[in-house]
Amino acid sequence: MDSVSLGQTSGSKVGRRIYLPAFFLGGPRDMRRRYLDAIALVQKYGKPDIFLTMTCNPLWPEIQENLKYKEKPQDRPDLLARVFRAKFEMLKAEIITKKIFGDVAAYAYVIEFQKRGFPHAHLLLILKPQFKPLNPEAYDKIVSAELPDRKEHPHLYSLVVRHMIHGPCGQINKNSSCHDLVNFHIIADETPQDVDETKEFQRDRWVSPPEALWRIYAFRLNEMTPAVYSLQVHLPGHQYVSFNQDSDLSQLLEKIDFSKTMLTEYFRMNHVNKKAQNLKCLYKDFAQHFVWTPAKRKWTERSKQKVIGRLVTVKPSEGDRYYLRLLLSHVRAPTSFDDLLTVNGCKLASFRAAALELGLLDSDSYIEATLEEAAGFQMPSSLRFLFAILLLHCAPTNPSLLSLQHIRRHISEYRLVADDITLSCHESMTKVVDSEKSIVVSPKDLLISSKLNAEQKHAYDLILQTGYIAIAVATLGVAASILPRGRTAHSRFKIPLDFSRNKTCQLSKQSSMAHLIIQCKLFLWDEASMAKKKTIEAFDELLKNLMETADPFGVKVVVFGGDFRQTLPVI
Repeated sequence: MDSVSLGQTSGSKVGRRIYLPAFFLGGPRDMRRRYLDAIALVQKYGKPDIFLTMTCNPLWPEIQENLKYKEKPQDRPDLLARVFRAKFEMLKAEIITKKIFGDVAAYAYVIEFQKRGFPHAHLLLILKPQFKPLNPEAYDKIVSAELPDRKEHPHLYSLVVRHMIHGPCGQINKNSSCHDLVNFHIIADETPQDVDETKEFQRDRWVSPPEALWRIYAFRLNEMTPAVYSLQVHLPGHQYVSFNQDSDLSQLLEKIDFSKTMLTEYFRMNHVNKKAQNLKCLYKDFAQHFVWTPAKRKWTERSKQKVIGRLVTVKPSEGDRYYLRLLLSHVRAPTSFDDLLTVNGCKLASFRAAALELGLLDSDSYIEATLEEAAGFQMPSSLRFLFAILLLHCAPTNPSLLSLQHIRRHISEYRLVADDITLSCHESMTKVVDSEKSIVVSPKDLLISSKLNAEQKHAYDLILQTGYIAIAVATLGVAASILPRGRTAHSRFKIPLDFSRNKTCQLSKQSSMAHLIIQCKLFLWDEASMAKKKTIEAFDELLKNLMETADPFGVKVVVFGGDFRQTLPVI
């Protein structure tokens, strides 16, 4: 395969982190759901072993042979889409069916499109235990970071040189296929002389022709195998109800029984279905044996296809819903909400009381289980906040014994404040600023300064001597996780995910974070090309408001970074 490249992940000791491709082809809620589904595969089968990328090659014979006179590949988006999909299906067959890397336990992929429109695929593979590469030597058998030997592998050498080495281009080679083949600008009579290229880029998002044809053909944009079922958890009468805003509510109530949900029908199946009664499944395992049909709002027996069930996450601060989820994770084959509330023939008043009576709250094991589950997908800042919530709402018997090893921290490292000490607002603000100034930079990153030239090193030293504050954020969580104490822009600046409800950052002017932003001299925003226009505008308004000025970005220095040649699909 001349257009496939491999990369190692943290499935072995030689890797450093998991790379999750952008499975996020939808709104914020859909983005979070897909992320949690991908993490569910990792929790079930282990970390990914292989990250594989396949790009469309316009010189494929199947494309070139079907071009008409003077046509170029980009003139035939239908041909690009259909040939790439066929090639990708062949690649999947080699990996999944022919098992060229060994037996695959689970995989997930997403199709993305470059700015010039050519499709490419990101594929994560989780191999079964006996086939996992566990050392550098095992990875060297499938990954090569050097040119193939020209004499031993002449064909492979020619492919790598042709497709994986850039240049020369520009005046040296005018036939080079670089992205800058044409540069155009459309202006109107009333267009001012000053052109804001940033605003134009943010306003003029587009869907490339190959992506449009891909969607017209109804080809898959992403897939996850085994499939992951998100199982609802709701209190009695508190289920989510969705409907079109133009619908007649009275007719909806007559035609649809909204009392039937995944959870209530799970109860009913345990009461009436013999197979369910024999299996005595936990709620999370029920989807392995039964299929949920949303249109008919019922479970039916599964005949094929392996799936994973995942209970939706519930915060401890949600009270009884949290303890309902705890009961559903331990009680097998309940037949109703009342059945969950009944312990030893006595119906209790709350799900917390039922969990307590069953002994699920006798120790801190359920709190440890909550932390362990959250450690699989939450960022460190969210884990710290969760830990605080658990201390507040769950009253652990001995907080100092709770383990945070999944985030490489122990509670003894955090000096818990004594009960008789209170923090004033000023001290709280000072703590936030001091925390930002005391970010620990890894020795590897510090050594990068040794590679600077004399002028760069001089500027570097001057900047560090000032002692000013700089804040670095990223649009997506994957990029943010690479930064020291990294945060997404939405999390750091409280930018709303749903602009139909809120159009401004939900950050109080009197908060400690606002105090930090006012003192900050530089903002670095990675993957800004992935952000929506309204996201940047909300950040701009936040800085203007905090600095009490109408000047752009509150006269702060803001650096936007990212690959503007490759953007997320337009929603």
